Parts: sequence; C-alpha cells; structure tokens
Amino acid sequence: MNFFKNLQIGIKISMIVALIMIVAMIGLSYSISIKSRAVLNDEADKLLKTTSARYVNFISSTISDGFISVKTMQGVMNTFFEQTQAPREQQLLNIAHNMVDSNPHITFGYIIWLYLYTECTKQCGIKSKFAFNVG
Repeated sequence: MNFFKNLQIGIKISMIVALIMIVAMIGLSYSISIKSRAVLNDEADKLLKTTSARYVNFISSTISDGFISVKTMQGVMNTFFEQTQAPREQQLLNIAHNMVDSNPHITFGYIIWLYLYTECTKQCGIKSKFAFNVG
C-alpha cells in the first residue's frame, strides 16, 4: 500500500479509471457471451427440430412406398392364386423384379416377397432354386 501512496495524483486517477474500464469490459464480455450462448442454443434447437422433421418425413414416405409396393404385390399374388392354374415360376420372378424396379427403397419388400415366394412354391409343388428353407 506504500507504493500507491507514493504515486502522483494523475497516475492514481489513471490507474483507477483503467481498473474501472477493465472491470466494465469483463462484465460486458460476460453478459454478451451469456446472451450469445442463449441465442446459439435456441438456433441449434430449431435446426435440430427442422432436420429431424425432414428425416421423419423422408423415412415415413419411404416406408409408406414400401408398404404400397408390398400390398400391390400381395394383390397380384392373390389374383394368381384365385386362378385355377398355378402361377409359373417366371411369372413370380417377374413380379419380384418389377416390384424392386418400381421402388428404390424396397429391399425389405424383396425379403418379404422371397418368403412369400418360398411359401407359394411349397403350396404349388414347384421345385425352385430360388426358394429357401424357412423352417
């Protein structure tokens, strides 16, 4: 404290003003950082909600398209079974290929079709190299 008493009055005033300026700058910086953090959190939340809604819509439409393709295939297969004549293997394969070609997101539908195809070949007595053992 002896150091501060030995200083001239102009230096003492300059040091006090500088100290007040530093404290004011620290307070201002803190308040700006708090406010900007809140704004950035709000914007990030909005962005996440928008992005997730976009992906939900994409996934929903993809699944819907898949179910539509499988339902259409089911209708075609039912028409074949309602006929008195058993469907030929090539006809069933054409149905599967057309279903997969009509929808780029139908991989799971192809797996369902393969299961139905295997069951059909068992019921119709068709020996096929494409059928698999479903236990």
